[in-house]
This record gives sequence, C-alpha cells and structure tokens, in this order.
Amino acid sequence: MKYFLSPFTTLKNMGNHFILGDLLNKNNIYKFNDPSEIVPENEALLNKFFFEYNQQNMNLFLQDSYNSLYILFNNQKNNIGYVETTTVCPYKCQICPKSSNNQLREQSNLSLDSIDQILKSLKNQNTIAFHLFGDPLYDKDIYKKIQIANSYNIVPSFSTNLISLNKLDLEEIKKCNIGQITISFDAYTEDTLTTIRGKTSQEKIDKGLNNLIKLDKLANIYKNIDVIYLQQINLKNNSHEEKYIESLVEKGHIMKFIKKKYINFPLNKNNELGTLEIINNGETVLFYKLLNKKTPFKCLKPWIKKESAINSDGDYLPCCLSLNNTVDLGNFKSLSVNNFFNSKELKNLQDEIFFGKITKKNITCAQCYANTSWARLENNNDAFNHLKKYTITDWSEYFETITV
Repeated sequence: MKYFLSPFTTLKNMGNHFILGDLLNKNNIYKFNDPSEIVPENEALLNKFFFEYNQQNMNLFLQDSYNSLYILFNNQKNNIGYVETTTVCPYKCQICPKSSNNQLREQSNLSLDSIDQILKSLKNQNTIAFHLFGDPLYDKDIYKKIQIANSYNIVPSFSTNLISLNKLDLEEIKKCNIGQITISFDAYTEDTLTTIRGKTSQEKIDKGLNNLIKLDKLANIYKNIDVIYLQQINLKNNSHEEKYIESLVEKGHIMKFIKKKYINFPLNKNNELGTLEIINNGETVLFYKLLNKKTPFKCLKPWIKKESAINSDGDYLPCCLSLNNTVDLGNFKSLSVNNFFNSKELKNLQDEIFFGKITKKNITCAQCYANTSWARLENNNDAFNHLKKYTITDWSEYFETITV
C-alpha cells in the first residue's frame, strides 16, 4: 500500500523532542522523540499526517485542503502588513536581486495624501511595516508618514541598515511613536561589509554606529520606540563579527540581536554567500523544507492577510515579494482594501498558487524562491530522510475533481 505525507505538515523543534503539526488543523498534534516513529504504519498519524495514496483519497484530500485554506483566509480580519513609502535605495547589496538582476523600478515616493488614504482605511489594525525594497530613511517625508500613522493609532515599524543611519534625524524621531526598527548590521568593518552591501567606507560605518548609540539612548529617554533589532544575515563571511554586535546590544538599552536566515533570491548571482536556514529550539518549519522537497503548491502567503502589501506605486501585493517587481492585483486608488481581499484577481492568484499553474500575468510569483528555500536542524536532520519517499510534489492530475 502506498502513502503520502501531507505537504501541510509542520515540525516544531523543542530541543529534547519534536512536535508534528498541521497548518490547516490546529488539533492535529503529535509529540515524539524518535524520528523512526514518523511512519504511516503508526496509527496515530494515519489520516492526519499520512494518507493512503489513491484516486479517491487524493480527491478528498485536495478538496478538503482547498476548502480549509479559504476558511482560514475568510476568518482573518483584513490586514495590510506592509506599505512601501519609497522605492529609493542607493545600495548595491550583493545578496539583493536589485543588484544582481538589475530589478530597478522607477524611483518614486508614496505621497502624503496617499499614505493618509491608505492608513485611514486600516480600521482593524494598530501596526504596520513601512518597508519593502526601498529604504525608508531615503524618503524625505518618512517622519511625517509615521506621524500620520500615529494619528490613526497605528504604530509603524521599519527596516533600514547601518549605513542609512547616517541620514537619521534624531530630532524628528522624537516626535514619532515606532514599534520596531530593524537595522541590517551584517558587519562593522569596511572590507566585510563591502562584500555584502556594496562599496562603503569605515567613516560611514563609524557614523552609523554613533547614530545607533544615540538612537538607543533617545528611545530609552522618550519611550517612543519598542525595540531596535540589530539583524545579522547568516552568511559564510561575517560570523567573526557577531561578538562585536552582541557587545553593542549588551551595552544598550532597547537593542536586541537577531540572526536572520539567508534568503535564496531567484536568479541571484551571489548565492555562494548563503547558508541553509537552521531550525533552532522553539521554531517551526514546513516538514517538506527539511526534506529538501518542493510542496505541490507554490506557497501559502496569499492566504495570510497580514502578509499582504501596498508598494509605493499603490499596487496591491500578496506578500513582501522576493523580487523588486509587482503583481497585477489592482491599485488602492481604484480598489479599496476590503474589495481587494474579496477581489477576483486575488482569488485567481490563490488558485494559480495552489494548483501550481502560475500564468505569465503573475510571473513575479512564478519566479519566486519560496518553493526552493531549504532548511535543516542543527542535529538529527538525516534521521528524517526515510520520509522523502512519502512526499508528493505534483498533484496536477487530480485538479479536475476539485470544486473551486
């Protein structure tokens, strides 16, 4: 008898044990210590995580999964996760598709009137991220936009990098309430940072460091920033600079240090800098990613409303994107937020993603890295290799049976 492992299966690493989960059914949970327990012959897992591979079961599984995704989607409050206030970013980061693929959109800023119109419509949320591919500190009106958000009881966060802190206006920051400021801090020496973020100078690095320390002190006094994250991307050439960054955090007031996985952007010419994502204690991952197997669906972000975005051109996006591009889902000037989440365009994209048949209209999603980004455990990764034979990476032959 042949079986398959549900591609919606998750694994949570608890250090001394593991937990199997199901993205579509929170009640499906299985705790275990020994990876050899995870087999279809284990009755506790059958028809929850493992299913008999036949025509009838595949039809039922696909229909149930499809319906469950839309129940999940419709039960969420409308939420825009990201608003890109500017496309402007002067850097030549070696690990960004803008540099390696010349994916440059026309430089533009979202107007104050537009940001006001967008934020006014976000009645169900009190947080938002003011970034996508542009650097917010290169938006001359960023502080005014933060204050507009604050006027609607929305506390924005944003990401920038160490060199951009040269442009930080500390007097304007005092007038703003901010959630998180995430600062890409991959290195503090000129040679290492240049290999990652493009040509820079030690003078710019030192000025950025000086402004970072001032920002941390200011936030501690005015209590207007929740946290400053110093984020180092996990690369092969910067681990030796980690201790210095950690020492800054120890001396600071609201700073925290985080390691971020390397994102394998599509068509990136500098992937040799990257490492596999490590799933640490307490973290959860799609099981298929641990097995280095593609899921039959492209990704699940179009069903998670808080992943959605509006770029500086006003275009709706299904997520923050891995490409500096757009998707044809409409524009906020002619389509309200509520109507976007109920739109035919978004539903069509979701179906294309689920069925694995993405059209040229949505080429940005077709080129995305999402389904080829693998992960590993610090230990025991090979212990799950016996599950690779149960993966299913293509279910297109069963699509005609689904009612959409």
